[in-house]
Amino acid sequence: MSSVINSLMNKLKHKFQKLTKGYSDEELWSLDYTLANIIYKYLDAFIKMHRHGYPVNLKEGETYNDFDEESKSKEWEDKLIRMRDAFYLIKEDKHYENDENVELINEGLRLFSENFLSFWD
Repeated sequence: MSSVINSLMNKLKHKFQKLTKGYSDEELWSLDYTLANIIYKYLDAFIKMHRHGYPVNLKEGETYNDFDEESKSKEWEDKLIRMRDAFYLIKEDKHYENDENVELINEGLRLFSENFLSFWD
């Protein structure tokens, strides 16, 4: 019975912390999972929304005359999906399952850091 009461008290404490501070100790204990959940949810919504633009990121030597709008748009969509999928694997604790997941996560995190300032519409 004591463990049930302790569990309820902890849940109340964490809810109170969330209301008063905006976060709880429980979220900080596994901050990687907390952030992965948040980022996954927002990337998923960003992918699903009707976006009006995408980053151009011209390659060295490339000019706007060489610019193919359709392929750049598709490239950005593919990157967003790979980033979202990486955070899904993290939040679902699947990053230890196999080497392929590790590679997918590493690629998604790399893309996320490289494109962090491009999340606009």
